[in-house]
Amino acid sequence: MKGEKTAARDGRLSLKVAGVMVTAIGCMHFFMPQWGYENKIARQMPSEIAAHFYFLGTYAIGSFLLTLGGISIYVSRLNYTDLSMKTAFAFCCLWLFRFILELVYPVKLKLFFLDTPTTVLLPVIGTITVLYFIGGIGSMRSRSGARVSRM
Repeated sequence: MKGEKTAARDGRLSLKVAGVMVTAIGCMHFFMPQWGYENKIARQMPSEIAAHFYFLGTYAIGSFLLTLGGISIYVSRLNYTDLSMKTAFAFCCLWLFRFILELVYPVKLKLFFLDTPTTVLLPVIGTITVLYFIGGIGSMRSRSGARVSRM
């Protein structure tokens, strides 16, 4: 019983920390077109392409990340249910895929003050992936006493 409570607490905490990290990354995306990228990037693109890929794409990714972070924080407040386990493992898979994409297509553009963003992105993405995995494992371990209620 004590192990189940510890697993549940650790799982909820990992979901919350991952959610806060993802939310912060989402917020940063709204500043990227103005301050994150070098000015020459947008100037080198025709305006239609910049509007679609540079602005719309970046803002869309930011809004998706804010939504995912919000879901993660919300689910972290629930007593463990199948929903929290499925959410944690689904987000773990999503971030594992993002990690693989960073290996295959490393970011080579200067972002904010980082000359080589991949050296920071990989550990951050890896940490988020592990946190969601811990959240999923925590929910599996505490599942026997699961209830659908808020903490």
